[in-house]
Amino acid sequence: MFDKEKLFDGLNHITPDNAQNEYYLTDVFEYFWQQRWTVSALVAEHEDEIHGINTFDQLEQARGILNARPGGA
Repeated sequence: MFDKEKLFDGLNHITPDNAQNEYYLTDVFEYFWQQRWTVSALVAEHEDEIHGINTFDQLEQARGILNARPGGA
């Protein structure tokens, strides 16, 4: 969860300076720390809530997890 204004400010300060030449949302945290803005974490109730989705296979795995929940997706 982000403060919208701070997130967009942070996004203006990240670069794709990495092996994949990609922008990473998580790079805004360094900017937040430099600005001395609050950064905190929450513990997920279940590990299935925090999977990364970077490939089609991971997306399909997430879809399966959601569909297996009571009530489905």
